[in-house]
Amino acid sequence: MADRAKWADETAGLVLLLPYVGAFVPGFQEVVARGVSILQTLPDWYQAGAGIGLAWAFGVNVARAPLQKLIGRKPG
Repeated sequence: MADRAKWADETAGLVLLLPYVGAFVPGFQEVVARGVSILQTLPDWYQAGAGIGLAWAFGVNVARAPLQKLIGRKPG
């Protein structure tokens, strides 16, 4: 289970970094700019929900081991 969560976190991190990397690669800059423009047209509630969902997903995995240690359970 821990390996699957780590794989999912790494994949999500890579996907989130792609636009930042693409912004510096000639030929991808227009595609990134168009994609960001389209994302900005999404409703505020959707943007907020997506941000909260991502933060929760990463936060839960980052905080899981320290919280389990605090309450005396083994991580995993």
